[in-house]
Amino acid sequence: MQVLPKIGFGGIVQDNTATHWVRQADFLELLDLCTKDLGMAYIDSAEGYLLSEQTIGQWLARQGAGFRSQIFLGTKVSPWFRRGGCDSPEPLSKSVVVQRCEESLQRLKTDYLDIFWLHSIDPNNHDWNEVLDAFSHLHRRGLVRYFGISNVYSKTILSDMRRSCEVMGAKLPDYLQNEFNLIYADQMSSIIQAAQDIGIKYAAFSPLAAGILSGKYHFEADLNHDVLPIGSRWHAWKGRFPPSCWNGSVFRAIDELGILATHHNLSVAGLALAYVMNHPQISCTITGPKNRSHLKDVRDAREFAMPPDLMVHMEDLFRGLSLPHDGFQNQG
Repeated sequence: MQVLPKIGFGGIVQDNTATHWVRQADFLELLDLCTKDLGMAYIDSAEGYLLSEQTIGQWLARQGAGFRSQIFLGTKVSPWFRRGGCDSPEPLSKSVVVQRCEESLQRLKTDYLDIFWLHSIDPNNHDWNEVLDAFSHLHRRGLVRYFGISNVYSKTILSDMRRSCEVMGAKLPDYLQNEFNLIYADQMSSIIQAAQDIGIKYAAFSPLAAGILSGKYHFEADLNHDVLPIGSRWHAWKGRFPPSCWNGSVFRAIDELGILATHHNLSVAGLALAYVMNHPQISCTITGPKNRSHLKDVRDAREFAMPPDLMVHMEDLFRGLSLPHDGFQNQG
């Protein structure tokens, strides 16, 4: 059964001086445009997304009676998040997860979440029993309808979670939300299948690989990160440069993708988005527009019926070109 809408959006929100994340004023506009004009009913947030929860809460408070039931709202709790005044993250005990969920509900100005996610896993300091018990408690209280896990790239971690659910008699998460895009599609196939084998559906974030599949970057020119496009994420993430997929082969494949996109009257970003939206194993595609100009690509991708042979051709273009995704390297 499909729970999440097929297309959603979200992102990290900063004040109106932001460059590489979404400006608060733009996000307020996007909330209206995405939900009311484009029909993108899922809004994805997190306690660590700076002003995201507060901005969504302000926006929700301005909507008419009955509007809340028309959208699907989710947020996340993270083992890495430092609450105000804390020098280090709190271990995610049951009480901490419950308290942090309640705090998110206050910021979002709602009395329930449609889905509550565990944002990431600390493989060295993690107790599934505590998190699963917290999720079950929140569900019984009517504060959370569904729950999911995110940034899990290890089949061993999935197996550990399944065993914990069986021992506790707890329900498995409904969704796994991981990165998925053309660059990493071949690498993600095994974890998608492992999740679906135990009944967990897959939601995809970063369908444009943090903008790399937008066509705005150029391999040779941008090897010197000082000339990356100002205002772009990779200009801001200089300490993380270059990413695992930054190599000449990937960028030659992006050039080929551009030729295909032109043939189908799409932008590079539009075709890359359409690939994820049309993928049979992806239940929800979570987009990250920064402003209204990005919505044309989302609209075009949503309306594009991708021929199966085109999907296979696109996958073949990128197969095996990237180094292993960071998630596999960190979780083993």
